[in-house]
Amino acid sequence: MTKLVVLKFGKGTFEAGFPVTLQIGEENSRAETEVIGELPPDKELVLDFNNWQAIYRNLDFSARSKGLPKVQKVISSDVECLQAAEKLRHHLNQWLQSETFRNIREKWLEKLQKYDQIRVIVQTEDDQLQKLPWHLWEIIERYPNAEIGLATIAELRLTNVDDSQLAKDWENLLQVVKLEKLVTKALITTTEKSTSNESKI
Repeated sequence: MTKLVVLKFGKGTFEAGFPVTLQIGEENSRAETEVIGELPPDKELVLDFNNWQAIYRNLDFSARSKGLPKVQKVISSDVECLQAAEKLRHHLNQWLQSETFRNIREKWLEKLQKYDQIRVIVQTEDDQLQKLPWHLWEIIERYPNAEIGLATIAELRLTNVDDSQLAKDWENLLQVVKLEKLVTKALITTTEKSTSNESKI
């Protein structure tokens, strides 16, 4: 049986930090374990990501179409890109080893065995959190049968209709984007409308 692990990020920023909830259970069932923690502010992590992204985009990919107009710019080297990627990986893992996040790490290691089939979902509405290379988190690299993905509340609500906590999170999200009247609507219609509205924020 596949284990479902959900990391739920609450409202926050890299300037103020993020509340985080870890939920663990069997896939298609209600979570059996839940623990709360938080990640501290870390604006430098965003800067490291942006630096890596800028270097990567400036790599000289020979496979690019030769018909494109030539633009004079500084070309990044593979070495620079690898160094920036390693710095980002190291910084991400340092952040995820924060003391305020320790209880989540410990509960994860307590409840999950190395060879479990694991589906990890990072649930967040924050664009920058969604961009981080979560597959490089060292705790996930310990599990050879783990797969990781991203999901919004809308997506999880649609596939977990009986989850009372998700229902509450969903109602709160609709209130934030001023669509609270949709709470009583059919879920498939509500989800489509909210997802469309979220893309405009």
